[in-house]
Amino acid sequence: MPLLHRSSDQRDDSRPTTAMLRAARSREWAACFPGEASEEAYRATLLRYSPLPWPVVQAAQGDLLRLLIGRVPADLGVPTLLAITALTHGHPKPDAAAKAALATILNDLRPAHARTILAGLADAWNNAERAAYDRRGALVAQELARTARRLVTAGADADGAISTLMEQLELDHWW
Repeated sequence: MPLLHRSSDQRDDSRPTTAMLRAARSREWAACFPGEASEEAYRATLLRYSPLPWPVVQAAQGDLLRLLIGRVPADLGVPTLLAITALTHGHPKPDAAAKAALATILNDLRPAHARTILAGLADAWNNAERAAYDRRGALVAQELARTARRLVTAGADADGAISTLMEQLELDHWW
């Protein structure tokens, strides 16, 4: 038997491939985020929140929309978009901060934890929507801090993604 040749009766105990991990994450994501996530769904849902025409929203929020459309259902994604925009309004680089925060939520958190954060942001926006514009960001930040504390207490921050998110958003007193 050659030294470098594996016999056919040996088991292959290799780790999962990147493609296998991506497929598993995609299945987990789909289970946590059922619903319509098309661009058309985002257009229709946005009309319930704002009278702005779609091309204006797309020009202003294109980077965030590209992260959301096709992944997060519109009924959750639109209020999340508005909440993150309000949350990062006072940041020195609001567009970059919003994109980094949303990318952290969508790419670094487990799908169930991402859904919890996104649902918290959407609820925060729905509650803050009736407040004065300059108070909305603070109200969203308070709700996000509560949601993050609950997740961390439940052990959801083992890899530090939630702490990173809160630091990106410069929410120093969340814990």
